[in-house]
Formats: sequence, C-alpha cells, structure tokens
Amino acid sequence: MYEKIQSNQIKQRQEEIDIVAANDDSAIFCECKYTKDKVGMDVYNLLRERSELLNYKNKYYYIFSKVDLQMNY
Repeated sequence: MYEKIQSNQIKQRQEEIDIVAANDDSAIFCECKYTKDKVGMDVYNLLRERSELLNYKNKYYYIFSKVDLQMNY
C-alpha cells in the first residue's frame, strides 16, 4: 500500500492516513483521535482531502474518537 501513496504536491509535504483498507476499486479511510478535545468537521475534511491522493472509485470514511464528535456543518 505504501508504494501507492503520493506526496501532496500542492502543499509540498507527505500526508498521513491512520488506517486504510482497500481492494481493487474501494477503500476505507480512518482517522483515530485519542484526545480529550472534541473532534469536528475539520478532521473529516482533512481525511477527505488526504484520501484524494489515492485513486479509488468508492471511498468510505470513519473517525474513531475518545470523546464525542462535534459535527458542525
């Protein structure tokens, strides 16, 4: 899997996704946060942005958090 991950050419840096599970055309992208702070849409948006570096037709996103999610749209 690591050989498929590319650097973010726009931001000129390496990107990290905590968990990726994939097959030929689908992938699950997961972010894990073990903090006392609530996790918000910024974490979700960053995960989606990072997943764009990988080419899969179907993408699914999960966030695992120690505390509640704060999803302000």
